[in-house]
Amino acid sequence: PAVDRLDPDLARHTLNQVQDVYNRIVSGEEQREAVWGLVREGQTLAREVAKAPQIVLCLGRVRSWDEYTFVHSLNVSLLGAYLASRLVPERPKFAESMAVGGLLHDLGKASVPLEILNKPGKLTEEEFSVMRRHPEYGEKIARESGVSDPAILSVVRSHHERWDGRGYPDKVIGGAAPLEARIAAVADVFDALTTKRIYKDAMESRAAVSLIVESTGTHFDGVVVRSLLRQLGLYPPGTVVELSDYSIG
Repeated sequence: PAVDRLDPDLARHTLNQVQDVYNRIVSGEEQREAVWGLVREGQTLAREVAKAPQIVLCLGRVRSWDEYTFVHSLNVSLLGAYLASRLVPERPKFAESMAVGGLLHDLGKASVPLEILNKPGKLTEEEFSVMRRHPEYGEKIARESGVSDPAILSVVRSHHERWDGRGYPDKVIGGAAPLEARIAAVADVFDALTTKRIYKDAMESRAAVSLIVESTGTHFDGVVVRSLLRQLGLYPPGTVVELSDYSIG
């Protein structure tokens, strides 16, 4: 059966909007209107996901490292809204906030020097300390741009928090982190693992799901991970498998 696909014009327009926001932040221009443009795009994406849940299968497949942050933001928006609609189906506005939060979650990276952001090797402790500040930078930019939705701001600030309290920036433990942040953490890592970067190859979807499952209870909330498994399965659509008769499926 035909699978509804994300409108490519909507995807490209969203990516352009994300890029415009980053460019404005880097150049010191006024970004308030650009950020609100992204908020409207996120609301549109949430409605698209609600109409056709299969859209989550349209997570970007071809990316180059220089537009990684922009496509990554779109993917986290789609997957975050999708998981939110499954976990809290009675609150469509929550999925909308997740879609917007996904688009804005890495805003703070616009304040991180490119030589750190795209370094091909391992970051030094000093460089990583700068990188760890991007959730705080992002929340500040979002608030200054007029974003006040607590769920959106939680996604921006807390998507790197871990279940065991070893995340950043606040080292929140377990369920003390808001649900939206716990969903964003899973969506963020899944897309990051399955994306090719200049310093790493892309991981197969099945391996990425397995790694996330193994990290349940330390890095991730088990409730969110179980939802990911229910929706994508251990062998997400598009995974190449060898069957018991040695044929490829």
